[in-house]
Amino acid sequence: MSSNGRSKSAAPISPEPDADASSPNKKLKSELNGDGTPISHSPAKLASQSTKVKAELSGDEDYDSARFVEPRIPDSEARERWPLQYRGKKQQQVDGEKNSRDDAEEVIQAHRHYSQAEVDNTIYNLFDDAHVKAEDGEEDYICRIVEMFEAVDGQLYFTAQWYYRAKDTVVKDHAHLINDKRVFFSEVRDDNPLDCLVKKLNIARIPISMAMDKKKTRPPACDFYCDMLYLLPYSSFIKLPESEKRVGSEASSTISSEGDTNGPCEVTSIGDVTQAHQCCKPDVALLDLYSGCGAMSTGLCLGGNLSGVNLVTKWAVDLNQYACESLKFNHPETEVRNEMAEDFLSFLKEWEVLCKYFSLIKSEGPQQKYVDLFANEEEGEDEGEAEKTEDDEEVFEVGKILAICYGDPNGTKKRGLFLKVSWKGYGSEEDTWEPIEGLSNCKEKLKDFVTNGYKSKSLPLPGDVDVICGGPPCQGISGFNRFRNIENPLEDEKNKQLVVFMDLVEYLRPNYVLMENVLDIVRFANGYLGRYALGRLISMNYQVRMGMIAAGAYGLPQFRRRMFMWGAQPTEKLPQYPLPTHDVVVRGGVPTEFEMNAVAFDDGHNGVELEKKLLLEDAISDLPVVGNDERQDEMPIDKPPMTEFQRLIRLPREERFDFSTKSKPAVHELYDHRPLELNTDDYQRVCQIPKRKVF
Repeated sequence: MSSNGRSKSAAPISPEPDADASSPNKKLKSELNGDGTPISHSPAKLASQSTKVKAELSGDEDYDSARFVEPRIPDSEARERWPLQYRGKKQQQVDGEKNSRDDAEEVIQAHRHYSQAEVDNTIYNLFDDAHVKAEDGEEDYICRIVEMFEAVDGQLYFTAQWYYRAKDTVVKDHAHLINDKRVFFSEVRDDNPLDCLVKKLNIARIPISMAMDKKKTRPPACDFYCDMLYLLPYSSFIKLPESEKRVGSEASSTISSEGDTNGPCEVTSIGDVTQAHQCCKPDVALLDLYSGCGAMSTGLCLGGNLSGVNLVTKWAVDLNQYACESLKFNHPETEVRNEMAEDFLSFLKEWEVLCKYFSLIKSEGPQQKYVDLFANEEEGEDEGEAEKTEDDEEVFEVGKILAICYGDPNGTKKRGLFLKVSWKGYGSEEDTWEPIEGLSNCKEKLKDFVTNGYKSKSLPLPGDVDVICGGPPCQGISGFNRFRNIENPLEDEKNKQLVVFMDLVEYLRPNYVLMENVLDIVRFANGYLGRYALGRLISMNYQVRMGMIAAGAYGLPQFRRRMFMWGAQPTEKLPQYPLPTHDVVVRGGVPTEFEMNAVAFDDGHNGVELEKKLLLEDAISDLPVVGNDERQDEMPIDKPPMTEFQRLIRLPREERFDFSTKSKPAVHELYDHRPLELNTDDYQRVCQIPKRKVF
């Protein structure tokens, strides 16, 4: 892949139309099997031909069971709706007009078009849904009939616009996550012999929001139901348009529901939060999972603010203590949780139960767990009164509840809900973590603590989070791991966090999800984990798309390609990927099957002028020279910036994205410019490395 063009697949492909009506130069490529062979989207042709040959060899005179029913579509209307099929091959080449089918296949020339056909005594109308004959032993394919015509050679054809079962999409082996009656409409179309039609189908098209509450809504009685479009670029699943354009016409796109929603754009779209959302909720709340020092959420918030959205990191979770301390230092407004993500999820569920018990949120019934816990508290008893034992020993009295967590803070190997208690009459050094079961006589103090936490939103409840971002740890799939579980990646403990991430999304139901990971998520085990992530989001009725982005294509002095997966609720617009701004030194590639997921300019846009690529020299050439024994933690930068990149990164954070004023020259301090001190032998070895390339 080049930075300014999408490479083409060399493999033969079945005809597929353009999936992005707003980008006339985009060419779709077929998906490939794991062995690199193309997945046929229209095998009905081969099946029909095989059936016809068998019939002819057997001398079956009754084989011709397919015919068109009069009246036919008037010639003037047919020529207007399907102009390419009424032009000679030479005129098509001269005109160079875009065709909804792939350029690799010649357009079959039509003699006349029809709106009704009879196959095996069944009447099919234009725009009916139907089963199409598949190979022996395979399930019949599913299509919508968008065209019926007799070719100039007298052959009878219909144009199929295909539905995909989940197993036939990029999800593949994770189709079990998705209802087997759910199918996905596409823009893939091709022509097939009329006698391929097998059975008429009733496919219910429903708004995707109908399926959000599995307990309250069920799809209507039907053979299948469809609530999403499946578009091959970026493995995109988007909601059905409210009103489709004229289906089956060459003169207009068949889908095109949201303009340029299928592909990348010039700027990132986190700013596409609905206007109503901005008016009633000025702060867009973000939860950063596996946050580290918070770089991902910091970048998102900066981008959101530049787009006019007040995106704020309200909560962050990470297991590394020092990373949490750094995040809190730089973002004091953020509630930072230093704990495992699975404990955080368990904690949120317990927190919701507590909020329901204290009537802070609606509940369908009594929270029996805590009803039983506080049942022994006698009414009117002063819970603050110290009790005495028979030996007149002091009983500790709870002064205040300071914090709450789910886990094993005392190291007893017993996990549960614990509260940090300040004891009356004792200093903070005597504070302890106590299991909630041991605080059954502290109902009022617990109520005060939970009420204050609920009002301040110190913890998110379902519906409180607008955006979840995060990159589940990649140790289980990284190429540096020589012991990866190829047979079943999800059995590897190192990959369990991907499941936890999706469980948190399913519990909190944010409006947007952004997941980042190394490219091995689609390389390792035939993309098993990337497909799993897509399947989970689709099963939750999120719109999704997956793109591969190189950092160097956006002005950083490194290549660093990563996978970014977007999810968006049906009520929101699915964000796009920003197109590259800089040339880049390309390294490695993406698996052939996922070539269409690489974010790049489309074929035909080779004339786009990108900014000059950044190299390591552009980033560090102004730094002072240091030796192996450097001890200074702080030192001045005594050189002026030599590149625009250096000038930008020297600016204070508050000025870095403020283009209204020019920053004044100032002396900047350089921190932590110290190398790892090497022993004498290693240092001498390093000194022998040539400083310039040897040809």
